[in-house]
Amino acid sequence: MNPEKTQQIRQAIAAGFSQYGMQTFDQSLFHLYTQGFISIQDAIALASRPDDLRLLISGIGSEVGIAVGESSFKTD
Repeated sequence: MNPEKTQQIRQAIAAGFSQYGMQTFDQSLFHLYTQGFISIQDAIALASRPDDLRLLISGIGSEVGIAVGESSFKTD
């Protein structure tokens, strides 16, 4: 296992949203929150990166490929 390549998996999944429909768990939580299916408290409590999700929700951060036409979020 190459730790350097392992770090790239999350970035590849996040970036593949618009082209392949892939998304990270946190991207899914973000969409569920923005569509009103879950509360902000639940989204943050379940997130793998709560601080990043909190920033994304506040409009400061963004995740690569979060949705077509939306801004992108820096991963590691």
